[in-house]
Amino acid sequence: MRTKAHVLCTTSCLALTLTACGDSSDRVSTTDMSSASSTSPSTTDDATATSGETSNGTSDGASNATSGSESDSDGATSSGSGGEDNENLMACAMGYALPGPAEQAPGDADAGYHALLNEGYVTCGIPYALFPIAKPLLGAFADEEPLPGREGKNATVPYNWTVHTSKSSGAEIVSLNCLECHAGRFDGELIIGLGKADADYTETIGGFLSDIPIPPIPLPGLEEMTRMAQRYQVVGDFTKMKTVGTNPADGLAAALSAHRDKDTLEWSNEPLIELGEFVVPVDTPPWWHTKKKNGLFCNGMARGDHRATMIYATSLCTDSVPEAEGIFSYFNNIRAFIASVEAPTYPFAIDAALADEGEALFLENCSCCHGTYADDPAAES
Repeated sequence: MRTKAHVLCTTSCLALTLTACGDSSDRVSTTDMSSASSTSPSTTDDATATSGETSNGTSDGASNATSGSESDSDGATSSGSGGEDNENLMACAMGYALPGPAEQAPGDADAGYHALLNEGYVTCGIPYALFPIAKPLLGAFADEEPLPGREGKNATVPYNWTVHTSKSSGAEIVSLNCLECHAGRFDGELIIGLGKADADYTETIGGFLSDIPIPPIPLPGLEEMTRMAQRYQVVGDFTKMKTVGTNPADGLAAALSAHRDKDTLEWSNEPLIELGEFVVPVDTPPWWHTKKKNGLFCNGMARGDHRATMIYATSLCTDSVPEAEGIFSYFNNIRAFIASVEAPTYPFAIDAALADEGEALFLENCSCCHGTYADDPAAES
C-alpha cells in the first residue's frame, strides 16, 4: 500500500538528494547522496537518472529515490521519531547488526592520485610503439581524450590507459587503468570517481585486440599484448553485456578467480572451479561513497582491508604472489585518494522547501542504512 509518506519520499527526498550535491545551504554535506549530480543516462549507483527526469522530461522521483543503494547495510543507526507510517517505512532498521569497520591502512592521497594515473598495476598491455595503430581499432575502449595534467607519454593517451614499463619484460606498454570504469561525464565534464554510466561492454576488448595488425618485425612488448588478448579471450563471455550502461565487474572477478590457483595465483587456461553461464551485471558506484562505507558493496562484502578488493581487476595478468604484493604495497595510497574524493557540486536549482521535507523523511526512514549527511562531524554516521 502506498501511503502519503511514500509519495513524499519520491519528491521530497529527491530534493534533499540534490541539496546534498552543493546547495549553498549548510544543512547537508556534499557526500553520499550527492550522487544525484549525474544527468547522464545511467544504470550506475551514482547516476541512476537522479537528475529527476525520465527520457521524456517527466519527473521520476521513485527511481531517483534509489540513489545510494551501494551503501553498506549497517551504515547508521536509526534516527527520527515514531509515526503512523513507521511500520511501513522503518523496515531497514529491523536488520541484523554487522561487525564494525576494519581499520584501513593509512595512505597519502596525493601519492595515490599519482599511482592511479601512472603505475602499471595492470601488468599486460599493448606495446607503446604499436598503440597509435591499435587505438582506432579498439572502439569505445580507446576513444576518450587525454586527461589534463598528466605528464610525459601519459599526456598523449586516452585517460583510461597508462603508459608504463613492464616489470616482467622491460618493454614500454600501454594498459587499461581504473578510470576505464571509474570516470564519467556529467554535463560534458569528465569527473574522476563518477562511474561511467554509458560504458559500452556489449563487445569485449579481446575481439578488438585480435584485429590489431602485427608488424613482421621484432617489437618489444608483443608478448604482453598476446598475454592480454589470450586472457580476455578466456574470460570474454563473462565481460560481454547485453545492454549499454551495465558493468561486468562481478563477472570478470568470478572468471578471473576461476582461472587462478588460489594459493600461487598461477594462471590456468581451463577453469579450476565451475562457473554458471551468466553473472548479473552491476552498477559502478561513485568513489565519494567510499568514505561512508564499512563494506564496499551493496551485498555488504569487502568489510576487511579494502585494498584486497580494489586491486582485483589487476589479476588479469598478475601471475604470482610477489607480483600481487608489489601492487598491494602502494594501493593504500590509491585507497586514500579514493576516500578523499568529494562529489561535484550540483549546478542546477533546488527546491529548498522540498529539501526540508526530504531531510526529515530521509533521517527517519533511510538513514538507518544510508547514514547521515551532516556538516557537523559529530552528527555523521
